[in-house]
Amino acid sequence: MIAEYVGTRNYKDVKLHANRYFLQLQMLNTHKRREMQAMQAIDSRWTLEDDKLFEDLLAKYSSCAYYPWEIIASKFINKSAKGVRDRYQKLLFDIALIENGQHVTMHMKSCNSQNDERELDGRHQNDSELSIYDTSVTLTEDEEDLILTALEEAQVPQTTPSNILAFIASAIVAITNHHNKKLPTRKTTAFTKEEAAKAIANMLGSPSTDSPIVVLDKLITALNLKDDPSFMPPPDPKHSTGSFVGSVPLDCRNDASMSYQARDAREHYM
Repeated sequence: MIAEYVGTRNYKDVKLHANRYFLQLQMLNTHKRREMQAMQAIDSRWTLEDDKLFEDLLAKYSSCAYYPWEIIASKFINKSAKGVRDRYQKLLFDIALIENGQHVTMHMKSCNSQNDERELDGRHQNDSELSIYDTSVTLTEDEEDLILTALEEAQVPQTTPSNILAFIASAIVAITNHHNKKLPTRKTTAFTKEEAAKAIANMLGSPSTDSPIVVLDKLITALNLKDDPSFMPPPDPKHSTGSFVGSVPLDCRNDASMSYQARDAREHYM
């Protein structure tokens, strides 16, 4: 009926578009609450004095090509590079809310609190409720059609845990999202429809204890996307500051010897 109403699309096109739309809704719904929790947790680890110093440091390095998070973190007694970068992203999050006419309330830490944020970073990273999907991997249009068609035809066992269904949907949205990513240049598809169907079937059988990152990594591996030379893995909870998704520990200089790897990371995540 919808295809007939649209007129310019057939039944398959409409169904694929609907699947993609509902996958995006799934990711938004499952991550909105977690994003809010993560943002509030960041506020609680900063004092007003910390914030003032942070704003001064951002102003100091504003003329740099990118913010040197390791250097900025060293100006604090108890902050990690990941912690200061997270604070910067929280400020951007607040600005976006304000620009949309929403009220922002920050619940900041007391000046008397002595918790070391470097320990808190690790604690929150092990909390799967705060996991954030971030991967440089993306698909061509043909590959998107293959994975979405395979998903459309997949038989979901009644025993599949609901959290795994949400993780699979979010993982597929993560690799089909082209925002701030370099589009693939491969001439042939990295996987077949049969391989996509097998990958989805295997993930549907995943244990409920699998984390979102494990599910995402399984999907990327099963679809032969780790062979892509531009592949960057999902963030490793045990090595946050060394991850491309986190801070890149470089100083603020126009150094001609800066590695191409670091330059690529900066282009992806700044």
